[in-house]
Amino acid sequence: MGEHGLGEPVFEVLKRLAHYSSIAVDLSLYAIAFRDVRASREVLRIEDTIDGDVSKIVAGTAVAVRAPSQADIAVGAVSLASALDKVSDAAGDLAGMVLRGIPIHKFVAASSVCCGEAVALVKVRAKPSGKPPLIDILLLRRGDRYVLSPSWDEVSVGDTIVVRGPLEEVEELARLVNYSIYSQLSAGTPALISAVAGDDLSAAILQAKSIARLMLDMAFHSLLYNDVWAAREVSRLEDEIDELYYRALGYSYAAGNPSAAEEMVSIAVFLDAMESLADAAASIARLVIDGRVSELLIETVEESEEAYIKLEVTHEAAGRRLAELDLESLGVLPVAIRSRYTAVLPVPRDYTLQAGDVIFAKYYRGEGDPLESLRPLGLQVIPPERGEED
Repeated sequence: MGEHGLGEPVFEVLKRLAHYSSIAVDLSLYAIAFRDVRASREVLRIEDTIDGDVSKIVAGTAVAVRAPSQADIAVGAVSLASALDKVSDAAGDLAGMVLRGIPIHKFVAASSVCCGEAVALVKVRAKPSGKPPLIDILLLRRGDRYVLSPSWDEVSVGDTIVVRGPLEEVEELARLVNYSIYSQLSAGTPALISAVAGDDLSAAILQAKSIARLMLDMAFHSLLYNDVWAAREVSRLEDEIDELYYRALGYSYAAGNPSAAEEMVSIAVFLDAMESLADAAASIARLVIDGRVSELLIETVEESEEAYIKLEVTHEAAGRRLAELDLESLGVLPVAIRSRYTAVLPVPRDYTLQAGDVIFAKYYRGEGDPLESLRPLGLQVIPPERGEED
């Protein structure tokens, strides 16, 4: 099952699909937040690349399966490819709003850049000696050729790169390479203030985005580690986002007026894309729950730059605010908290930890193993609850 008959191993194509689909989602969120036409076109270019790879997977598995014992592997590979294709379609729908000139509602723009790192497209018009330290280069395009996770030394003037990091450092990198980039303040502040003030619509949109993006992250984690706990969590979150989807649509229609009709369209498209992401993540999680995980699928995501861990809050950390632990300085980014069967996301920095809370967090492999530094803070790593592998 290694070669798909078209000259490239199936798991190599799947691995590339996993990278591309995740990048497409983050870049599309950036594109609608800042109305970036160039980034939107890049999302559609990536979507076309994903569509081509999905066709390779479907054709390749049909050729490669020669015995009944390989059927489950084939079903798993095609199911994963189909889910990733759905992810890229959702990203394309978001980017398409910018290219069609649909006004982006301020709540949608704010939710797209809120809470975490920014992913942006940057055109390299000058090559400085270095880059800001917390910037990761996810993708490089030179002409019609893509390079995944290139080093800074590989970047040349004229290249287009997709980068990730704190927005301030993304803006600094853009300045260094002589590329104009928008400011977060113009898009985000009004809606974020409204969300903090308790506006139902803005809060629902922000939560929908946070749940959908988390589900995709957790789905890949469950696939990588054959982690049944994470897969079940994705399924549980799918029910929550379905409920949230209809509730948020109700808020948008209630808040609508003739002058804001076009902006209401952006909310509907955004929520639909978030539900599509959630559905795709749930499909990936079901591969784990149904026991369809194989070494082929595990290899698809094992070389991802991001790693995910579950942390249980012990009595030593109970009563402290999350911000006091300063996990970001260790390279650990909390993305959700499960507290007494309730999901808390996006995670507020002033959240007061309780014994038994479970924090789902991510870190980057290149920054070393943070686990030894977490134990003295009162956080206990929860090992994956593995399913049965093929």
